[in-house]
Amino acid sequence: MATLTFNYLSQASDRLTLFTKGLMKIRILTVAVPLLALLWSCDAPPANENDTLIYNPFSFTQDTLDNTGTLSSGTTSIAWGEHLSAWVGATSNYKSGVSCDFTFADSGLDVVGADSIQLQVRHQLTFLEDPDQDPSGSLPFGFYETTDQSIDIVNSNYGTVLGSDSFKVDGGDDFWRYTLPENVILSGDTSISIGVFPEVSGALSFIQGGSSGTRPRLTFFYHAADTAGQDSVTSVSFLADTLNMYLAKLDAGFSSGFQYLSQMARDSILFHFDLQSLQAGTDTLVQIDSASFEPAVSLANSAIYRPDTSTTQRKFFLTAEDPISAQSASLVLLNDGSFLTNDIHLILQQALDEDRTQIDLILRPNHTGFDPGFIAIDTTSIAGQLVTRRTLAVRP
Repeated sequence: MATLTFNYLSQASDRLTLFTKGLMKIRILTVAVPLLALLWSCDAPPANENDTLIYNPFSFTQDTLDNTGTLSSGTTSIAWGEHLSAWVGATSNYKSGVSCDFTFADSGLDVVGADSIQLQVRHQLTFLEDPDQDPSGSLPFGFYETTDQSIDIVNSNYGTVLGSDSFKVDGGDDFWRYTLPENVILSGDTSISIGVFPEVSGALSFIQGGSSGTRPRLTFFYHAADTAGQDSVTSVSFLADTLNMYLAKLDAGFSSGFQYLSQMARDSILFHFDLQSLQAGTDTLVQIDSASFEPAVSLANSAIYRPDTSTTQRKFFLTAEDPISAQSASLVLLNDGSFLTNDIHLILQQALDEDRTQIDLILRPNHTGFDPGFIAIDTTSIAGQLVTRRTLAVRP
């Protein structure tokens, strides 16, 4: 009986093995047939249809359009007196200083009785020429009476020197305070102009400018004993009526063969691109999926800084604009040459929708007045390019 049971179980096992093998073959065929069909369909993918268009999901095309023609550039100075920022300092590329005009035509102001007169300047941030330099330490600045003086920033002719002082540069949003020497302001005076200029090179300091509510301030301090015999201090302050900034671009610090975009000026460079290769015929619509604008930036001849104290990443902010549609896009270039933000597909899409065969793009800095950085555009090689990815929609 045991032998019969063994033979029966052995036969059952053999049948189960045959059934399993057959089932595996069916499963393999079940998987293989759709896979072969998919591989076959890649040669001629079926179109997805709607009422008006036939889309080919495999018609992605990547194009690179090189700039043709000569680059044209323009430079316009910033109206610094109306800007929130002003600059004091010197590098191999720029030299800058300020003079502040104060009016205190107040018959009740006791100029002679003031124990001290102090100039206060709101410091925002200092940009070192070498961005990897240790920012700890102080920089010396000179203070001058600039009333009715002719200032020559390049040759360091600033007016009548009053003295100098040193201020820390690694702290942001702090005050520089300088006490004027005695007898600078005399009884009967109703105005004065005081200048702040660099004494050494290597850094540019961003201070609050002419249109800021915390622009330079002149304060008269008075000390007297109160009823308890303690020192009592009162003060009268005047904001600068006018802040004049003197900025010189030192050509010796910039190399030939490059076009420069600087945050210290309203620079612009115009690029021209031919779009005919992107057009696909009258029966085909072009959909721009992505597009990036890549000017030929020479990092070795550029200076890119941290925009503020909240980040350690150095950035250069740009705007690309189509002058015909007035549509623009923001670009953010990092100091390693890569772009944090670079998407102009909507600008390009509109140009193609309007059946334009060419497009001009104006590249501008987009952080003007708040950053001394600049980038050099190489004009000796490819002056720039558009990289696009597009799909096609064909009318049935």
